[in-house]
Amino acid sequence: MSAGMGLRGDRILRYVNAFCPRCHDRELSQVERLSGYLAERDGLVWLERGCREHGLISTLYDEDPEILAYLEEWTAPTKQHVPDISGNFDPVPAAYLRGLPELQTQHTCILLEDIAEACNLRCPTCFADSSPDLAGIVPVEDVLANVDQRLSRENGKLDVLMLSGGEPTLHPELDRLLAELAERPPAS
Repeated sequence: MSAGMGLRGDRILRYVNAFCPRCHDRELSQVERLSGYLAERDGLVWLERGCREHGLISTLYDEDPEILAYLEEWTAPTKQHVPDISGNFDPVPAAYLRGLPELQTQHTCILLEDIAEACNLRCPTCFADSSPDLAGIVPVEDVLANVDQRLSRENGKLDVLMLSGGEPTLHPELDRLLAELAERPPAS
């Protein structure tokens, strides 16, 4: 005789809001926020959420539940939550079109600065859509203004600053940019 339903094969760690990776080809305002959960199964952590259009979406979230638990206890001493525009309570992810919204809760641990569209390669797997056919360059002043804004939010400290884009070494004022960045406070 059966005692009812069997035990689940996983353990729910917590409930989350997430997005369907297949829906990201739409405008940000059209990407629905989904209910989901982090589940430990077979020694791995999975992010599972249900999309009305694509059904159950399961993504490997972390390879070790113990490391995830440790990392989730860590908080950055420089964490500040300062919106770019006061009163920006637009739905996520569209809220980020106007800068950091009121409900921003993440610390800038790695600042990725795209400084050039151009690239001397045509890698078929490039996520940045860069190529030798593009010539866009971000002015040094704009890059520095963004870095300075992040530094002010992070009490003068950034863990990592990555220059990217296309190929950052193709920026015509790279020497000047690096010299200016080197004058900023060192990483924590």
